[in-house]
Amino acid sequence: MSRSASKKSPLPLAGGEGEGEEVKHASGAIDPHPNPLPMGEGAKDVFRQPARHATPLFRGLLAGLLLSVPAVLIYFASDAPYAASRPAESLIKLTFKHPGKIAEDCRERTPEELARMPAHMRKTKDCERTRPPVHVEFSLDGRVLLARTFPATGIMKDGPSYAYETFPVSPGSHRIVVNMRDSLRAEGFDYTFSRDLTLDPGVVAVIDFDNARQNFVVR
Repeated sequence: MSRSASKKSPLPLAGGEGEGEEVKHASGAIDPHPNPLPMGEGAKDVFRQPARHATPLFRGLLAGLLLSVPAVLIYFASDAPYAASRPAESLIKLTFKHPGKIAEDCRERTPEELARMPAHMRKTKDCERTRPPVHVEFSLDGRVLLARTFPATGIMKDGPSYAYETFPVSPGSHRIVVNMRDSLRAEGFDYTFSRDLTLDPGVVAVIDFDNARQNFVVR
């Protein structure tokens, strides 16, 4: 065999000619490792694909985290001590964690909608389960100090509603009335609570909703 015929070919470059051929060392051994993958645009796309698939999941987790922050702050703030700006005044604190009653909002599907659906999924009614917001009105001595709707928490709006409101008052006797609506009814209230309170200077009266007893309590 001639000298030129026994001359070994140079090592192939990644992405160049000779790709996929066996590589022999000076000792004559064959390199068992294949050639590295080419780092061209195609290879970069391979590494980018998992990131694209994970993007919706990441966005959902981030949205859930951001929506839960106000609820966490309200939850811990409900047990925080009150430092009166005026030592001679009292305070009424209205706070609760309460879920609205789950209700179904249904509509009749059109014949065109039913025709586009698979046979085993053709239900005439399209129903969506929702948890309504909680609407609260608070009155002190016959004067309405609060009329607010607290939305349900969570990405799907299926979590409880949180409230944390404070009302500085003068010491003495007061009449409080709390009305709450947690259903889809258009008018009226589902719960009504009234109580006469006598507050000393610096005293904090906390009005909470007991979900087990389904009524407001003062502590």
